[in-house]
Amino acid sequence: MFTPERILALLVALGMFVFSVYMYSTTGDWVAGLFALGSLMYFVFFLQVYKRKKP
Repeated sequence: MFTPERILALLVALGMFVFSVYMYSTTGDWVAGLFALGSLMYFVFFLQVYKRKKP
């Protein structure tokens, strides 16, 4: 992936995390909490990929 795609992946994962935390805080649904955790893991993964040396 080139830099624009990496940044887009980071922003999408962060947006999913924020939305999931909002839904969990308003509804208390465990599925939203699980989705927030998964989104956070995606964000960390994409952040690690972004920090790697570019090809």
